[in-house]
Amino acid sequence: GALDIAEVMECPVVATNDVRFLEKEDFEAHEARVCINEGRVLDDPRREHRYSEEQYLRSADEMLELFEDLPEALENTVEIAKRCTLEVRLGETFLPNFPIPEGFTTEAYFTQQAKAGLEARLLELFDPSA
Repeated sequence: GALDIAEVMECPVVATNDVRFLEKEDFEAHEARVCINEGRVLDDPRREHRYSEEQYLRSADEMLELFEDLPEALENTVEIAKRCTLEVRLGETFLPNFPIPEGFTTEAYFTQQAKAGLEARLLELFDPSA
């Protein structure tokens, strides 16, 4: 597996978890979002189940337990985390610098773009000739 390849290639391993939602209890909401995105319903027997309820953001203690047999993976993960610096100022909104066409306010332009996107998606979901 991946550990064998890392050993052969002499690559360090890190402790990770494929996070898709914040808390374990959020799994069903995540599944609902996936169904909405794919145009399916939760009880569709043909629906592919690509996610598990284990894909939540685990606590440090849970990661320690999960990787107790690979302490070097935990150490490498901590080293990577030490190199990452992010300062978040709470209570402020941070938006990307996005060019707004002349004659539009930011709100008006994004409202127009949202409506156009919604109309395009609805055309994909519902055949207008039906």
